[in-house]
Amino acid sequence: MTVRCLSVNLNAVLVELDDLPQTLALLASLRAEPIAGIEELVPAARTLLVTFRPAVLSAAELARQLRLRNLDAREQRVDKRIEIPVRYAGEDLAEVAGLLGVAPDEVVRRHTGSDYTVAFTGFAPGFAYLSGGHPSLNVPRRQVPRTRIPAGAVGLAGSFSGVYPQASPGGWQIIGVTDTPMWDLSRETPALLQPGDTVRFVDVSAAPLPEPEPVPASDAPPHSRLPSPAAAPSKSAHPACRRCCRTVAVRGRRARACPSPARWTSARCRRPTGSSAMPRTPPASKSPTAASSSCAVARPCWPSPAPKAWSC
Repeated sequence: MTVRCLSVNLNAVLVELDDLPQTLALLASLRAEPIAGIEELVPAARTLLVTFRPAVLSAAELARQLRLRNLDAREQRVDKRIEIPVRYAGEDLAEVAGLLGVAPDEVVRRHTGSDYTVAFTGFAPGFAYLSGGHPSLNVPRRQVPRTRIPAGAVGLAGSFSGVYPQASPGGWQIIGVTDTPMWDLSRETPALLQPGDTVRFVDVSAAPLPEPEPVPASDAPPHSRLPSPAAAPSKSAHPACRRCCRTVAVRGRRARACPSPARWTSARCRRPTGSSAMPRTPPASKSPTAASSSCAVARPCWPSPAPKAWSC
């Protein structure tokens, strides 16, 4: 057994150990029998960061007492056992089953068949590294990490299990997803999982999906309140303009109000008042500048290739 105490600053010491079991054992020992003057314990895979009050405890005395600790202890916090419901339909479930030489259902059975312990947290707020579980669930990370893994994804990497608290890049093997939030600022303690907690995964793949909550019309996204492209044109529009609108709707183009001015609309979409002839020359500008109330759903009207004629 090797215990190295490295000074971090005036009130912190980093304790290096041989492996994760020794780290968890030292953490359990210090929680069961605290040393006066210690303020915080932050575990990792093979280290334990200890912050203390120098006025009460010196760094040398802290190191001496840490080396005397028994590292055979194991913390059991059965009073806080957290169950996480999981839908086992992850993208890598079949690949993990292939690596282990078993069926996907057997991977699920092994993953839900025993308790896990939160060894430490890191990587992202609320991300907990869970140790324990079935000894065969030791799989490598993906060779090519994904650029985005959704929040709630349940994954495996090495001997650890974990749940992504938010969407982020990652290389873990994703075997399922949960709706339980790992990080919630509205809670007194935002992180659901704390070092030492006991965790159990529960298979809810056969349960029906929850019904989505209806969104009030006032809260609906703007595109959901736009008129349908196939909506019929306004009855007040000129027959030629309505034909134009129907053509746009049938072709599936985006619906929008005719942006042409009234005088230009009459030149393009209907004959000018008091005249039976179409204009011989196009308007000075092709860019419409004002919306017309006569056309509810239409596209801009441009000159046709034929001379002395305009088309909607």
